[in-house]
Amino acid sequence: MLLGREDVNPDKLDNGGLTPLSEAALFGQEEVVKILCEQEEVNPDPPDNDDRTTLSMTTRWGCERVVAWLHSHKAVTPSTI
Repeated sequence: MLLGREDVNPDKLDNGGLTPLSEAALFGQEEVVKILCEQEEVNPDPPDNDDRTTLSMTTRWGCERVVAWLHSHKAVTPSTI
């Protein structure tokens, strides 16, 4: 798995400020979201370039199951949308 490689950053931002976690959440990839949130180096709550967090974006445009799981994840801070 790529997460085991030292040269892979699972929290790397793309040009829009999205992380792999943000992308997975927006596309409803619940298992990928869970795996990424288990990684110590992954920040589950970073804002993108427009100050939206993974939770706020997923609440607005994403999968309800991922939203529910993110709400239950203690490191994710609820925010205004």
